[in-house]
Amino acid sequence: MKLKPSTLLLCGLLGGCATPANPYLQQVSIVLPPESQKNMSDRLEADRGPQPRSADSPFNTDFPASRVLTWHQPAAGSPRLMPNAVRYYDLTGLSEDRSIIPAVKRLEKAIRERKSASRLRALDQDLPLYPPQNAGFLVQDKISYEPFEWGSGVFFLAQFTQSRGMFPNNRELTYQFQGISKDRRLFVCAMFNVTNPVLPSSLEAVPQTDTIDDDAEEMAKQLDRQPDSSFIPDLGTIRSWVGSIKIPR
Repeated sequence: MKLKPSTLLLCGLLGGCATPANPYLQQVSIVLPPESQKNMSDRLEADRGPQPRSADSPFNTDFPASRVLTWHQPAAGSPRLMPNAVRYYDLTGLSEDRSIIPAVKRLEKAIRERKSASRLRALDQDLPLYPPQNAGFLVQDKISYEPFEWGSGVFFLAQFTQSRGMFPNNRELTYQFQGISKDRRLFVCAMFNVTNPVLPSSLEAVPQTDTIDDDAEEMAKQLDRQPDSSFIPDLGTIRSWVGSIKIPR
């Protein structure tokens, strides 16, 4: 789906939606559809610095300075569990012991190797994900490695699970992006809620059977074969949003 300038708004220039606190992050911009502006939250978060491990979380929470854009999109049926989100992390001056640095290196390796969903499934491997999730992939499909003027990254469908007996559904399915700028200063991660007509509306709509785990894997493979245009929003349109990112020089 081709972007039409008349139907888009530019968020992030000349003040955007948040009070400047990081001049570099404040100047990063992205083109998003106008309906996202109706309930957009645009906030800047300070560098947390090195953090001791917490008993409440299995992950390091030493997040660098970031800017986070979140918004809810109107949806029929069950409300989404999480809002859409685009996160920019400023990697300036970070030491090698910060937890995001290995994530950047894993992402760069994944972009070089360009493994398909079927290859990752055969190897029982996952794509890199930052911030990390305290859950595994139920869906990791429709993988697309994309170069942009500002950098490069990987898009993929994702649904997470912490237990067996789960099934791909339109309440939990997301389209994820992990990317890095050409100068390795900006790390971008994004999550967009998407739906597809082959999926049930929610997990509650799925009969619980003895074969649900095998059925879930087959459904994930079926999702991988669906055209980009069959998703709402169109996956190609989402990629164009991310491709529109502009960073300060």
